[in-house]
Amino acid sequence: RRVHGDCNYILQSALSIWMENTDVAEEEFNTLYAVIGNIINQWRAHSHSERQFINSPFLECAEQDFEDLGQKHEKQCFVVALVALCKSGKSTFLNALMGCDYLPTHNLPETARIVRVQHINNPLEGRLLDCETSLVTTGHKNIQRALRKLNVEARQSGAPSEKELVLDARFVALEGKSFNQQSFAVLDTPGPNEAKCLPLVRQVQNIISRADVILYLLDYTKLKTREEEDMFATLRHLRSDLCENFHDRLFLIVNKIDLRNRNGLTPQQTVKYVSELVSGDIPELQLTPDRILLVSSENALLARLVRSGLASEDVKADFCEKLYGLMGPDEISQDRMFTDAPVLLSRSGFPEMERNVLTFMYDNKARILLDSVVGDGLRHLCSFHNYLMTCRGALLTDKNEAEMSALKTELERVLLSFEQVKEAFDGTRTRIQAWVDASFQRFQEECHQFLDNSIQGGDFDHLSKHKEDIVNLLTAKTTELSQKLEQMFHKFRTDLENDAFHEQDVLFFTAVKRNPAVCTKNHAGSW
Repeated sequence: RRVHGDCNYILQSALSIWMENTDVAEEEFNTLYAVIGNIINQWRAHSHSERQFINSPFLECAEQDFEDLGQKHEKQCFVVALVALCKSGKSTFLNALMGCDYLPTHNLPETARIVRVQHINNPLEGRLLDCETSLVTTGHKNIQRALRKLNVEARQSGAPSEKELVLDARFVALEGKSFNQQSFAVLDTPGPNEAKCLPLVRQVQNIISRADVILYLLDYTKLKTREEEDMFATLRHLRSDLCENFHDRLFLIVNKIDLRNRNGLTPQQTVKYVSELVSGDIPELQLTPDRILLVSSENALLARLVRSGLASEDVKADFCEKLYGLMGPDEISQDRMFTDAPVLLSRSGFPEMERNVLTFMYDNKARILLDSVVGDGLRHLCSFHNYLMTCRGALLTDKNEAEMSALKTELERVLLSFEQVKEAFDGTRTRIQAWVDASFQRFQEECHQFLDNSIQGGDFDHLSKHKEDIVNLLTAKTTELSQKLEQMFHKFRTDLENDAFHEQDVLFFTAVKRNPAVCTKNHAGSW
C-alpha cells in the first residue's frame, strides 16, 4: 500500500511540470527542478527500504532505474545518441561537428567502444578520459591513436567494455558558448548490424532505450536496404514514446549525399523517399519533409580541416578533388584552398543541419532536460503499473478472500487514479501545444501583413531610374523593415513568455491544491 501511494503521489507531482514547453526563467526552473529532485530522492529511499523486506527482481530493477534517474537529475546532463548502421559515417559526422579528426575512421568497422563526446569551449586541444575519471591522453592525433587501439582490443576480446570513454572537445557550431547548469553529451555508438558481435547490439539497444535525443544518421547509399528497415523497426519497438510524443527530439539526417550521381535520387527525391519510408514504418512519428536534413560529413570535415590548418597532405588532396576536380594540391595554393573552404562547407549542408540540431538543443537544453527527467520517471512508473497488474492477477488466486478483496479494492483505486491523472495530463498537453501553435501562427500572419503593407506603400511610386537612388532606397527600406521585425519579434517573445509563465503558475498551483505534499513553503514564504 505504501508503494501504491508513492506511485500515485509521483504521477500527480510530475503532472505539474510535465508540460513546460517554453523557456523559463532560472528561478522558475530551479523551483520545478527541486520539486522533481525531492520526488526522486523520496522514491529512492523508499524503494531501498522496501528491498530489505521483499526480494524481487523487479524491485531491484526499479531501484536501479530511479538511482540512474537521480544521477541524471543531479548532473543535469541529457544524452544524445548518434545511431546508424555500420559504416554510415557516424565517426566522420562527429569529427565534422568538432572540426577535427579525433575519432578514427576506416573502410572496415572501427567503433567498438561507446564514446561520450562533451562540448568544452576550448579550441586548442581535446582530451580523452576513461569513465570521466582517468585521463588517457590529449591532442587529436594521440586521441585518434588511443581510440583505434582501444577499439581493436575490444573487438579482439569479443566482449566490449560497458564503460564509456569520454571525449572533451569543442563543437564548432557552439564555439563561444559554454554550458552552465544544463548540458548534453553525444554518444558515438557502434553500428547495430555488426556481424558476429551480439554484445555490441545489446549496447546500442540499451543506449537507444535511455537516450533523451536521437540523431538517426541514414546512409544515402543504403536507403533501400533491408538493414535500414530493420533499424526503423528497432527504433519503433524500443522508443515508441519518443516517436509518439516527442518527435522534436528525433532528428533524421541523410549522410553521404555527395556520392549522388546522375543515376541516383535527387535531393528532393531523397527527402520524399525518406519521408514516405519513415511514415510507413513509424506512422505515429508524423514526419514532414522539412524535418529531413541532407549532409555530406566528409566534405564538411575536409573544409574545416583545411580552414583550421590541421589538414594533412592526404586531406588536401581529397579537398582539391572534391572542389576542383582533377586539379591536385600542387596546382592550388594554400591561400586559395583556405579561401574556398567555406564554399565546400556550405555545399555540404552541414551549417544548416547544425542550426536545426545542435543550436536547437543548446537553446532548449533546460526544457529538454525537464522533459527527459519527468519522461523517464513516468516510463519507470508505467513499468511499475504493469508490475501491479501482474501482482493483481496473482492475488486473485489467494485463498484469503478478505485480504484479497481489500487489496483488489486498493489496486482498483490506484488504477483509477492513474487513468485520471493520465487523462488530465493528455488534455493539458494538447491544450498547451495548440495554444503555442496558434500564437506562432498569429505572429507569422502579422509579419506577412506588415511586409505586404510596407511593400505596397507609396515609397516606390516616384522611384528614380538612377541605380544609386534605387540602391539607397532599398537599403534604407531593408534596414527599416529589419528593425521593425526585430521589435515585433521581441514583443511577441515577451508576450509569449508572460502568457507561458501564467499557464505554468495555473498548472503548478492546481497540482499543489490536489496534493499539498508536492511542495512546501520555505522560511521566506515562497513555494
